[in-house]
Amino acid sequence: MNLKLRNFKRPTQPVEPGPRRGRLLFLAFVLAFGVVAILVRAFDLQVTRNEEWLERGRGQHETQVKLRARRGDILDRSGREMAVSVNVPSVYAVPREVTEPERTTEQLVEILGVEPDKILPRLQKKNEFAWIARQVTPVEAERVSKLKLPGVHITDEPRRFYPNRTIAGALIGFAGVDGTGLEGIERDYDRHLQGKEYTFGVMRDARGRELLTGGFLPEDQLAGSSVVTTIDLRIQQVAEASLARQVEEMGARAGFVVVMDPHNGDVLAMAQTPSFDPNLFKEARADEWRNQPVTDSLEPGSTIKPFLVAAALDAGKVQPETIFDGHGGAMKVGKKLVKDVHGVGSMTTYEVVKFSSNVGAVQVGQRLGKELYGSYLQAYGFGEPTGIGLAGEQSGVLRPVSTWGLIHLATMSYGYGLSVTPLQMARAMGVFATGGRLMRPRIVKAVQNVRGQAIEQFPPREVRRVISEKAAKQIGEALWMVTQEGGTGGRAVVPGYRVGGKTGTAHKVDPLVGGYSKSKMRSSFVGMVPVDNPRLVMYVLIDEPTKAQYGGVVAAPVFRMIGEEVLPYLGVPATEPIVAKAKQGDEPEVLAEAEQAEVVEQIAPRAQAWWLEAQAPDAPRTTMPDLRGATLGEALAQLRSVGVDPTIEGAGLVVGQRPLAGARFEAGESVSVTLALPGEPTRVAAIAPDAPDSVLEADAPPPDAPASVTP
Repeated sequence: MNLKLRNFKRPTQPVEPGPRRGRLLFLAFVLAFGVVAILVRAFDLQVTRNEEWLERGRGQHETQVKLRARRGDILDRSGREMAVSVNVPSVYAVPREVTEPERTTEQLVEILGVEPDKILPRLQKKNEFAWIARQVTPVEAERVSKLKLPGVHITDEPRRFYPNRTIAGALIGFAGVDGTGLEGIERDYDRHLQGKEYTFGVMRDARGRELLTGGFLPEDQLAGSSVVTTIDLRIQQVAEASLARQVEEMGARAGFVVVMDPHNGDVLAMAQTPSFDPNLFKEARADEWRNQPVTDSLEPGSTIKPFLVAAALDAGKVQPETIFDGHGGAMKVGKKLVKDVHGVGSMTTYEVVKFSSNVGAVQVGQRLGKELYGSYLQAYGFGEPTGIGLAGEQSGVLRPVSTWGLIHLATMSYGYGLSVTPLQMARAMGVFATGGRLMRPRIVKAVQNVRGQAIEQFPPREVRRVISEKAAKQIGEALWMVTQEGGTGGRAVVPGYRVGGKTGTAHKVDPLVGGYSKSKMRSSFVGMVPVDNPRLVMYVLIDEPTKAQYGGVVAAPVFRMIGEEVLPYLGVPATEPIVAKAKQGDEPEVLAEAEQAEVVEQIAPRAQAWWLEAQAPDAPRTTMPDLRGATLGEALAQLRSVGVDPTIEGAGLVVGQRPLAGARFEAGESVSVTLALPGEPTRVAAIAPDAPDSVLEADAPPPDAPASVTP
């Protein structure tokens, strides 16, 4: 029996394509599309947007902080530090890493004392970088670090320090938190001092922990250069201490001292009081950090007389033995009477300086003539900047000779009707010390790189010859006589040295009374030592002393105190036997009598410039107040109180005004006020050489007895 085996599972009919095959095709298509999409996305990420994603990746692990390299130092002439930069901690944040901005702000405010509205907005912006607090204390930085706040970090940056605090503070100036010079030498030599800007990188792992900070910093290429000044810190310290002591003893408002080496023009000390600490510049007023020996001008009073007499000697208009008629202490010039407090019958050329005679000075001026006298004053450097290189320097006021009348020549012969700066006076005295040569004042000797190598130098520079060596020697003898018996400058004598100098006492313009003040004075002394071969020239001014007023009593002792300390320090050998000096107040009667020659005669409190043309009685005039250093609101309040609506330029604090303080102006006359922020380049307002009489009126001598101001 034949049996046929059959496969019961095998279909007997062919199977047609159905739903299952369609599903397979669909799945294959989806997979292929997915692969293509992945490839396209990969191409986009790896090729098209490669740099973008690399930058994002770096941003998650690295933060870029822009800082400035170390600022160069400011040094005295011996290399002693006057201004240095030290690394201190600063707090910054990476906002996108901050998880709880509000809570983070609360914790930072508690430690740093910063206002919340200054922190929270920075954390909420989600930027790459934001400063929280710069240049904090190490204790504050440590407390912040211990909190381990996400996105909050610490880095070091240089901060400016002034190790000598108030010594030469106004001269040095200060730099801001970003390392930019804002005032003084810091500003004027900022292009040398400022370090270059660079980027500081910080690497972190996935948890935000720092892995690598900083990097190689070529300091010699990025750090700022150091500035070597002509200042001697020891001399500066002595000058400031001596000045402060005398200002306090005389109950004075302020004081200035300029000490120079006459042979090279080096400024060895430039002191002022009240003093200024640049470490605390944010707490000071603008008028406190102003370098007043450079920016302030004043009428020189009788300290101008040696320059007049030296010019007359040089021009051959007088001789040392020339005799002048003392006119009994009173001499008529035009319709005005020039007086001496203690009249004499006659006097020699030298005695005009020794006795500080206004009558004698007027006669010397008449012999010299206004054209020659004006040209000599210009040759001495009055009426022009000295070229010292400090911003804000005043030129002073020297009227064009063409505007001088007979009385102008007379008053300028004893120091009224022109204005000078303390620096100009010290520089001009140097003409006598150098045998007739005028030197440019020098405040910076050189600029050095970080290795101490000089990359720029500023050598001494002679400007011009002013008078002959013979005339310089002759006036030196006259100046020496001022400090001897019968002269007005006996208290300037430095034991062991021959001193030459001239005293001065000048009325101040008081805007409140609209003219020269009866009681407010400036007492001054300008001199050189040793007189035969001077190593130092000095100008000393004490502003508004109350215990005494005469230059020989108030200012001359400062010259002596500085000389006693500085001359031995410089190794200058004594030129005279050292005699035990009398105690202050025990000087011989003859010295006391000589000092009385400086007594200022009584003048009317509202004295005006008496040589100027009289104003019409129906022309009411207002006195311009002193607005320097005032805010805009304060300035407007003062001006509107006298019915003035000024023109305002700039923003910040008042740095200039027209008309100047003390000037008289008519109602309706244009008044302008200039303001500037600290650090902005400003042009300090000065009276133009061709200023009208209404402006120069404030610089005139008192009406009743100009000769009485016999400094």
